[in-house]
Amino acid sequence: MQLQKKRKKSILQRVITNWPLRKQLGFYSFIPLFVAAGAALEFVMIKWTVGETNFYTVYKRNLIERSYKSDE
Repeated sequence: MQLQKKRKKSILQRVITNWPLRKQLGFYSFIPLFVAAGAALEFVMIKWTVGETNFYTVYKRNLIERSYKSDE
């Protein structure tokens, strides 16, 4: 009698197969997750400040420098 080992599914495989919207949306079921992750990243970029600097102050400064150089 040959014994077969049961393959354990990895945690990632279990999450993917048991994802709540998987049956309704199919391939597109993970889009809400990525939208939420993008919104969280944007929020962190706005609110997280190192010293006096955050992402948007650097962006604004670079934008002003570029517009100044293009006007010259």
